[in-house]
Amino acid sequence: MDIGCSCICSFDGEGPDVSDTNWPKARKEHMCCECGEAIKPGQRYERTSGLWDGAWSTYKTCEACARIRDDLCGCGFIYGELREAISEAFGFDYVMGESDEDQEG
Repeated sequence: MDIGCSCICSFDGEGPDVSDTNWPKARKEHMCCECGEAIKPGQRYERTSGLWDGAWSTYKTCEACARIRDDLCGCGFIYGELREAISEAFGFDYVMGESDEDQEG
């Protein structure tokens, strides 16, 4: 299932000039750039480092968020915007487990 190329996951700009992605096992606690939850020691996570617009950045994504992003944002994405993209596309905050209607009331 793909949210579609018109969703917020879409990225019309250019990708990084250089990047490297790997799947290490955490030796210490990290924070997922998508959901903000802890990546605990021993858990595998996606680690992407690269050069975007002349600046080096590293993004650490828990396995669950990386799988969600891979399945739903096939047209491209911006790191750190998965939660908002899911909320806008489906009206659901997957981190809090609430629909937009739950949050309003």
